[in-house]
Amino acid sequence: MKIDIAVPTHNCARWFDLFMDSLMAQERQDWRVVTYDDQSHDGTPDYVARWARRLGPRMIVLPNDMHENLGPAGSYNRILQATSSSWIMLADPDDIWKPDKMTISMAAMTKLEAERGADQPVVVITDAEIIGDNGELVAPSYWRWLRVKPRYVNQFHRLLMESPAISSTMTLNRAVLTRALPISGIYSSQDWWLMLTACAFGRVVALDQATVLHRRHDKNFSNLPLLASKRSVLYKIKSARERLAFLLNKNSSIAEVFLARFVHELSVPQQRAARAMVSLVKNTALERRILVARERLWFCHWLKNAALLLLL
Repeated sequence: MKIDIAVPTHNCARWFDLFMDSLMAQERQDWRVVTYDDQSHDGTPDYVARWARRLGPRMIVLPNDMHENLGPAGSYNRILQATSSSWIMLADPDDIWKPDKMTISMAAMTKLEAERGADQPVVVITDAEIIGDNGELVAPSYWRWLRVKPRYVNQFHRLLMESPAISSTMTLNRAVLTRALPISGIYSSQDWWLMLTACAFGRVVALDQATVLHRRHDKNFSNLPLLASKRSVLYKIKSARERLAFLLNKNSSIAEVFLARFVHELSVPQQRAARAMVSLVKNTALERRILVARERLWFCHWLKNAALLLLL
């Protein structure tokens, strides 16, 4: 049994050794790294080359012959298309994996595949601890920090509004990639794309256990909390509205691309929810509120839903 670990790199020289050390410390060692550098200018390729010499066939470095910048989703797409294993783990090289990360995720994956068959798309995600730029603890739970409830991960209409997944906690089986690739039309949010694919055509498993130290810094593309506290609603209406508009525009764009790709394969309720998400940013305030209620395009936390109805 071998697991491919998809590792896109971009200006991560500062943390790359820490990440690779966490792979070397895994309980499981039946893995291979597949990596691609997206035009780093901080020496990252030198770190990658040193590890490639050390690991030999356990590390595949894909060339960037065109010297182009693909962005997060494009880089993952490039790597995922080059993988060949039955199971794939995504990895952001500024994060650190706990030693039992692979053991925990693969136990859940193999259990579900045994029950449902390996031909059904399956994504396994876990929680994560949040650390700062220098490794200091910011929050013990990414899900509580973001105010998401992973029990909703298999409700397509809710997943259109928000995803609890961080790329570095995700484990996929080959059936997900058969459906999802190529990832095109989006610059980032590849984790969201893969989650929507598994939710629509297979199953998502959310394990309420932190297996990754997820680093927050100014280069992150993943989510920030919509509301930091109740004061955000009461005293920071303008900034909350701007944040909500940003999220809804991003969600709408992802839903539009996903719908265009899979429109003939989605169920009627899934099509209707995706179309509602696409049109949500184009309608009047009253129409938006009606769409949210009718298609159940809710966030996972009552406070965010209260803000949604207030700020739409």
